[in-house]
Amino acid sequence: MAEAIIVVVFLMLLIFLQIREQQRITLVTKRSRLKQIISLTLAMMVLIIFWPEQLADQVKMIAFAVLICAIGFLKDGLADDHLVKFGVLNGDYQQYIAIQIENLGNGQSFVTFHNRKNNQFSFFFEDTSEVLTSYFKQLGLSDKLIIGELSESKKKAMNTH
Repeated sequence: MAEAIIVVVFLMLLIFLQIREQQRITLVTKRSRLKQIISLTLAMMVLIIFWPEQLADQVKMIAFAVLICAIGFLKDGLADDHLVKFGVLNGDYQQYIAIQIENLGNGQSFVTFHNRKNNQFSFFFEDTSEVLTSYFKQLGLSDKLIIGELSESKKKAMNTH
């Protein structure tokens, strides 16, 4: 039972820290109802299919289901000096090689943070590319911005880093 309590405490600490990080968000990503429905469904299915007999295992399973739900319902977004995404411990803007902003129309944008070869994070925003460009320029990140699609030469240059 001690192991179950430790697991629950650490998982709840992780969720608590993520909720605190969310308070720093200035631009919120577009929320996905599908992601929320899938996370709830998955959490319920895990509880139903893998429900253990012992109390300690039941406590761990409930904590795991709460974590799955948290992933579906917690917000992602941009803070003043880093990106906020569940599971990203250091989202400092300076670590990214490039920040690509694509206009999707209807006042929506797609932002990709390129870290290194084959490592990137992407977000959908219900803000125009002009708003996002202005936001990053205010943060002094003009040199990292790529507006529109990535050209082949830029893709090759980023893959060598």
